[in-house]
Amino acid sequence: MEWLLDLLLSLFPIAVGYIVLNALLSHAYKLSGGHWRALALAYPMPEGRVLATPLTLHLFELIELYEGDDDPKLQSFWMIARIFPDGLAISMPPLPGLSYPSIFIPVSDLIIERRQWRSRDDAAAIAATRMPALSIMIGDTLAGRLDALRAPNVSLSPRA
Repeated sequence: MEWLLDLLLSLFPIAVGYIVLNALLSHAYKLSGGHWRALALAYPMPEGRVLATPLTLHLFELIELYEGDDDPKLQSFWMIARIFPDGLAISMPPLPGLSYPSIFIPVSDLIIERRQWRSRDDAAAIAATRMPALSIMIGDTLAGRLDALRAPNVSLSPRA
């Protein structure tokens, strides 16, 4: 029985260290996810949508979230974009996805504008109607696929 007590006492500091580390990482993610969290509150992912099969899938799509040109809280993310017939779902890769909820923006709320982005002409901005001050910068390929959603009788080919 004494060996069990010794084992528990030797594992206790490790357990406390893991708890403290997880608390610090969770706090850091909460501090750094301001724009993402605001967007997730405005556009929550519908139940069951995460498991649905999308029309097309874009892995490691770069997006930037910002309010105005001089936003000190500008955030860049590598995320997963899934296009459905009725909207765009964006989510983080698996590990950061634990702290960042997935987002679903319906087609009716998507306003896509072509803009120059960091000296690139192949970019677009999404202005979501529920978050008019927030700009979501995306690449031209994703923007083209979202534009195709608005056109009737257009089928998008799946892409991995």
